[in-house]
Amino acid sequence: MSSESPSSQPKPGASPQSIIVSRVRQLSAKVLGEALEKIAGTILIVTENSVINALEITVGTPFLKERSVEGFGLIQMESPNTQAQNLVFLINPTLPNIHRVMSIAKHTTGKKFHILFIPNELPFCKQILKDNGMANTFSRQITNWHWIALDNDLLTLDMPFVFRYTAVDGDWSPLYFLSSGILDILSVTKPRTLTRILAKGDLSSFVADRILDGLTKSDKRTPTEEDNDLPQINNLILLDRSVDLVTPTATQLTYLGLIDETVGIETGCIQGDFGPEGKKIRFFLRPNDQILREIQDKSFNAVGRSLHQKALEIAEKEKSYKDQTDMNKLRTFVKELEDLTQQHQNLAIHTKLAERTRGIISERRFHEQLEVEQSLFEQTDSIGVGGTTGSSITNAGLGGEKVPNSSAAEYIEDKMGLGVSPWKALRLMSLYTQCCTIKQKVYDNLKAAFVQTYGFHHVHTLWNAELAGILRNPGKESGEAERDKGGVWNYAKTVKNLKAVVDDDDEINPRDFAYTYASYAPISVRLVQYAFSPQRGWGLPAVDDTLRLHTTGEKHTHRLTYNTSVITASSSINLSTLLDPSATTDSRHTTQSQSHQNTTFVSVSTDTPDTLTPLSTSSVTLVVFIGGITYAEIAALRQLQKILNTTIVIATTSIITGSRLCESMKETIRNRLSWNPQMGISKR
Repeated sequence: MSSESPSSQPKPGASPQSIIVSRVRQLSAKVLGEALEKIAGTILIVTENSVINALEITVGTPFLKERSVEGFGLIQMESPNTQAQNLVFLINPTLPNIHRVMSIAKHTTGKKFHILFIPNELPFCKQILKDNGMANTFSRQITNWHWIALDNDLLTLDMPFVFRYTAVDGDWSPLYFLSSGILDILSVTKPRTLTRILAKGDLSSFVADRILDGLTKSDKRTPTEEDNDLPQINNLILLDRSVDLVTPTATQLTYLGLIDETVGIETGCIQGDFGPEGKKIRFFLRPNDQILREIQDKSFNAVGRSLHQKALEIAEKEKSYKDQTDMNKLRTFVKELEDLTQQHQNLAIHTKLAERTRGIISERRFHEQLEVEQSLFEQTDSIGVGGTTGSSITNAGLGGEKVPNSSAAEYIEDKMGLGVSPWKALRLMSLYTQCCTIKQKVYDNLKAAFVQTYGFHHVHTLWNAELAGILRNPGKESGEAERDKGGVWNYAKTVKNLKAVVDDDDEINPRDFAYTYASYAPISVRLVQYAFSPQRGWGLPAVDDTLRLHTTGEKHTHRLTYNTSVITASSSINLSTLLDPSATTDSRHTTQSQSHQNTTFVSVSTDTPDTLTPLSTSSVTLVVFIGGITYAEIAALRQLQKILNTTIVIATTSIITGSRLCESMKETIRNRLSWNPQMGISKR
């Protein structure tokens, strides 16, 4: 029985990204098929909605039916109603998932239970099952299913908990999954072609180290002639989400970015009443959707024109065949009919999505928030919007006159009073504290207003947000600056060095990628751009200075020739020798010199070298975001690819929005006091 999804084969003449992603998709289908084929009998897969979407994207329904899968059940249910012989729990190894699995098993009889971990099991899973006397209730397997291909150049682990786990809980176990996943990507490419790894951040340095260890082991394989036909990945750029927390908290202004902000996209799927006659549908964002490919990365203001033009093109094509009598042309029309029908359906759905989003962003409140964000990008605290005016609330004492707020803090407090979700308020607070230098009293007042508005339990939320760097406490920042002599975040210096705020960029025909946020170029993508800068890449003084601002006590390890040499760098090392494999090392470096293909790993720190050479635009680069990426950043990377005329494959732990990122900071507080109506007292 074939283990590959029939839709996973690359088309002739496909781009390098498409070939790489297609081969990763085939690998995912293979490991999933092997895991399911080990289970005898009919199967009901119990999992989360996001995993159901991922299965549809990765393998499809026919693939699953061939392997005796009868349907799906959601892990939130108490007990499934099914005739299937096996309940297969396809889950990420998280604490809530393990407890849900045990609960379902306790309420279900007459079934065999299996847990398939995505992608691997963690030690605590077995221990919890053992502690609850259910170690023998389940058979357990690992799937090694890492990647979900959302587009021809986009891969995701779909693990939205990675940022929370690593930044707040101190749990780095997901980084092992990511490292293994990156090695999977490299395994489907030509061996020994990865020559450069650039890493920024503690997590990135850790992952790069694991990758080098993995390459050392895999490099013992003897090359074959078939390897010559494989695509290459020459460079790897790893970026922590914490390097740029400004970008995700701002409002995305691309088509898919705004759809995700307003309607929501879950693992490449949009759910809502966008079907014919308002029917509720699940609409998957497919790479073969021609209309989507044309509009997904555009500024939303340019989408209406594109949809109108596409509608005219489809109508014109149908009209050209209407009165046709030539049999050859009619045969061509019949072959294209299915594609035209699908385009019609997709056009109708995209039009409804655009209209729904247009209705939201045309509101005055939305435009005022954009004005506030633009002011914050420019480090201007005086905004002149919102207040009683922006909230459509009249001030009786002023006879209904419009009185705008004078500061961003007042605007944010006003939004809280109007009942916006805590996550929208928190992302505004985050953007404010990231971009502006504010007084401690103003910051403390904002936190007090947040807790008073949304509940005392959000004290934990604010604490976590500070711990993760989403909120920047001005008191703590100044203390760190004194200790580290400037090694802390400085937004003003960062945007100046990287030219992140662009005054004029055409939304219809952009020359830069700042259109993704109106006038702000994502700092994360600017860093990727400067890695290719002909003026010494990240060694350019302005970029070097910027990277120093993002240093947060990282471990700075520089490794050469991944199968032999490990070099630990101190502040006095001249990295010009490190980047030359033939250079003689001094007594501070321990090396075992062997002739071999060279991979250079540079974890950027306060001793970033002036001689750091740029990446070649003629090479293929894998860019990995650890902690999540927004759709607007994806659009920016694709625009950068066009500007540089290079090839970029994008991988991430998850697709995020500012609200989802902030929501991950919440803490579940268990109420240990319950009211007993019979006794009239509360008891533990």
